[in-house]
Amino acid sequence: MLLLSLLIAIMLKQLWKSSNPLQYDAWLTNLDAQLSHWLHKIDINDTIINFSIVISLVSIATFAISSTLHQYNHFLYIVFACAVLLYSFGRGELTRHITDFIVAEAKGDWQQACLAAQAIQVPTVTIKTNHWGALNKNFLSQANYQGFERFFAVVFWFALFGPVGAICYRLCHLWLKQVVPHATHTNTKTHREFIRLIAIIEWPAVRVLGLTYAVTGNFTGCFSAWKKSASKKNITNQEALLQSLEGALTVDHAAPKTQEITRRELEALQQLQTRTLWFWVGCIAIVFIL
Repeated sequence: MLLLSLLIAIMLKQLWKSSNPLQYDAWLTNLDAQLSHWLHKIDINDTIINFSIVISLVSIATFAISSTLHQYNHFLYIVFACAVLLYSFGRGELTRHITDFIVAEAKGDWQQACLAAQAIQVPTVTIKTNHWGALNKNFLSQANYQGFERFFAVVFWFALFGPVGAICYRLCHLWLKQVVPHATHTNTKTHREFIRLIAIIEWPAVRVLGLTYAVTGNFTGCFSAWKKSASKKNITNQEALLQSLEGALTVDHAAPKTQEITRRELEALQQLQTRTLWFWVGCIAIVFIL
């Protein structure tokens, strides 16, 4: 049933694109505000405590509902699992921003290229004007990570723990992006702790995806890059993913990042992630069938 739920959710995701009607997040900030109000009465002002309460309640409720439906009504279980998956997928439209970037670069329009990069959270302020090589690499790295964060990490935890795994992963990201920046009792340390928590949660999924790139891309180059990143201690998940991607696409670091090369790399990234998606679906199908 998990496999059927995943397939239906993928089809609906492709159909709805960025207009996913299930991705309503205002409830999270409202719940945090209510919790802060109640906990303030007993002198507790901590975003981490709020988060712990919310994720515990959501996890218990999701587990209880999914377990009950799985036991008594398989059809409703599939509907519920699909709804949780669709909510847990990433927000926004990635493909459109990649296309916008390719078009802007083809025209040599630095401003528009930066806007497309900023739309997927590339820190363009640190890049010198008209330094296309740096912008291209940063955009490719972020587009690769965004594809992972929006989809592959969700599928990974869904395959392991069902709806509970998917929604808990998404809540971690939503809390960091929507609640932590606006909480009155947050600080830099809290922000770092949430980033570290997400890095820990993403670590196994990043390594599995990087290894999968070796199967769906260039095996020798990707596996070599994957082993090198696995042996490094101070490497971020995004950097590890980028190294695996460059190995899978056989990126030539000595070659200058021309418009044509960047376009090919970004198109190859989309094709690689599509192949990887269906490879994952096939592996999940084999596991459940056996």
